[in-house]
Amino acid sequence: MKSTCGQKIANRFPRMLIVLCLGIIPFASRAQEARQLVERAAAAFGEAGGITATFTTRTMDEGTLLEEQEGTIEMRGERFHFDTPEMAIWFDGETQWSLLKRNREVNVTRPEGEDLQLTHPGLLLQAATTSFTPAYQGERTSPQGLPAYEVTLTPKGRGTLQSITLLLHKRDHLPASITIATKQGLTTTIRIRHMQTNLSHPDALFTFSEKEFPDVEVIDLR
Repeated sequence: MKSTCGQKIANRFPRMLIVLCLGIIPFASRAQEARQLVERAAAAFGEAGGITATFTTRTMDEGTLLEEQEGTIEMRGERFHFDTPEMAIWFDGETQWSLLKRNREVNVTRPEGEDLQLTHPGLLLQAATTSFTPAYQGERTSPQGLPAYEVTLTPKGRGTLQSITLLLHKRDHLPASITIATKQGLTTTIRIRHMQTNLSHPDALFTFSEKEFPDVEVIDLR
């Protein structure tokens, strides 16, 4: 009897391995697919040259709408100029100027890491496979009504971020929307309305000009 039971277990063992492997292989392939998607998106951003995009943002606090606004972002490499009715940001690759329009003041800083990634989509995509664990969620329809891939990014380190969800256009792998969820329950969705690529943006576009804002207080926090 013992011999028969042992034989049955021995016969089932290879089958168990096959079942386990069949479960692991799709998981591994989906993880690899997620990594490849964000790598392609980062490459597409790098090849796009100067970019100008209009967008809308919608911030929710556990289902309650807190804020909704429109804006524009202009990018070239690591540099960017971000503008909404509430604030404007200039970043020249090293120094950042953040203008709070209501307070009429500019904070000058030298940001890095998460602070930059959450403002600049290109830098977020570059860090997606190093600072985050990407997971492929399947194909979706973008807010623009076009086919897109959905990828969720989970931070590897500690911080306030819970996750970031990317919708990447299937046609060119550029972002259609970015949803940022924090551990405090805040969710901000950025939807790209229109994007132009291969533009020639001058260096001056990414630097704050005191001449253009003579009545603004400059606070140097570097």
